[in-house]
Amino acid sequence: MFDIFKMTTLKKRIALYTIITGDYESHVRENFPLKMMPMLDAAYVVTDCKFIEADAKKKGWDCIFVNKSENSKKTQRKMKVLQNFHPDLHMLNEYDIIIYIDGNCGLINMSKLENAINEVHKYDIVCFDHPVRKASKAELETVLNLKLISKDAYVKVKTVYEESKYPDNIGLSETRVLFRNNNDDVKRFCTEWINNMMNTNCYRDQIFFEYALWKHKTSFKRMKNSDFPFHAKGGHYDKNKMRFNIT
Repeated sequence: MFDIFKMTTLKKRIALYTIITGDYESHVRENFPLKMMPMLDAAYVVTDCKFIEADAKKKGWDCIFVNKSENSKKTQRKMKVLQNFHPDLHMLNEYDIIIYIDGNCGLINMSKLENAINEVHKYDIVCFDHPVRKASKAELETVLNLKLISKDAYVKVKTVYEESKYPDNIGLSETRVLFRNNNDDVKRFCTEWINNMMNTNCYRDQIFFEYALWKHKTSFKRMKNSDFPFHAKGGHYDKNKMRFNIT
């Protein structure tokens, strides 16, 4: 059960955000998030699409409008990974706990949301089990086989793993939903995560998520995949085939 006393005592401010760039989604999935989830202090849609901005405002979200870039997928990944540490998301700085959800996700279970929020008071990051794979290297082989990364990026990732002696023994997360604190330890984790993605040109964010946790000994709790409080409500729109843009 949601610990209202704890929340009142610690005065934690909570923000939810999602990112929709490059026409990857056709609409915002959730209506009036602050009414649906009263523990939230703010809910933002980050977008470079005017029709998404209009839809978000109509559905009770605040909007952060960003300029279109040459590669919308990389823009989305950088803002997802860095949360308030990205310069375009500085308005999230005033919140203590920041929840990220993919653009096609919506709330499916309030008690699971309350449980995850209670857990993020104890750990820097709360994440969720991958439903199929249990290791970063297995995920790397899968995304290569699905042609979601280039062979060059694959080799660069393997080199990082090998040169750092990454043990790859702490499991694998599905990163469509993340609960993170706003503190220096999380900033170091996020910076490590995005730097490796940029240096290898591998923007499949799950490839370096556990690596960054391991590298910085970040405090985290991985919950069961069945404990996801948010879930996909329909598939991605992706009219520009961003998912398969590996450049």
